[in-house]
Amino acid sequence: KMIVRHPHLLQYSFEGLEEHINFLSSIGMNEEEMVLTVTRLSQLFSLSVTNSLKPKFEYLTEELGGNVQTCVKFPAYFSLSLDQRIRPRHTFLKEFSCAPDPFPMKYLSENDTAFAARASKSLEDFVEYKEHVVPLFKQETERKKERAAERSVMEQRQFKMREARTEQQRRLMVKNQGYSQRIIDARNSMNRVKM
Repeated sequence: KMIVRHPHLLQYSFEGLEEHINFLSSIGMNEEEMVLTVTRLSQLFSLSVTNSLKPKFEYLTEELGGNVQTCVKFPAYFSLSLDQRIRPRHTFLKEFSCAPDPFPMKYLSENDTAFAARASKSLEDFVEYKEHVVPLFKQETERKKERAAERSVMEQRQFKMREARTEQQRRLMVKNQGYSQRIIDARNSMNRVKM
């Protein structure tokens, strides 16, 4: 039934689908909630888990006062831009002390004029605010991605170094087979000095 309604799902790899299902499970959705979410927002599978879904869920839980049930009730949240829609609206209302907690998802779907009116501001005020903050939010997101990429490279280097050390120790153990314990201890001391 799902494939008939959403044939574009056939274009995704099983690994890609699995990554998204694992993400939904990791945030606390049960199987029924996952099915409901995916059927209401099939484009979920086209969004990056690392660069889109995780940051949006973190912002939802840490800043907007939402939880996994918010995602089940309003899966379209994941399709909105964090830097161009979600954060600007939330921070705009916070700036004028009008941001309720939890932040209502309907505020994200209404037009800009109606939204600006919630803070008793004009559309022009909101547009000007967005023009100022959206580039800042995008820069911040790019910096986070760069730091994450740098961390990943460092972790890979550390992993390779650990592997090399383990391999060296394994080779030494093989080489040391048959030698007396005194010779083994002496070799190990020499190798520690070299490292």
